Amino acid sequence: MTARARNLLDEVLELDASERAWFAREVVASLDGEEPAEEVEAAWTEELRHRIGEIERGEETLEDWAETRNLLRSPA
Repeated sequence: MTARARNLLDEVLELDASERAWFAREVVASLDGEEPAEEVEAAWTEELRHRIGEIERGEETLEDWAETRNLLRSPA
């Protein structure tokens, strides 16, 4: 990853959740050449509901993002 890309990622991660979601949609759309199909949106919505349910029922736990990001960025 280039320094420019890493810096951009750092800046994007500082945005609030709705701005990050918008940014992600725009980037994905630029790769596909068009907006995601309604079926894809519906599938992601269902997946998110499923995952939220698992968290609310205590079946899954969340990791701290700062710790996870540091782990991902550390040399292997």
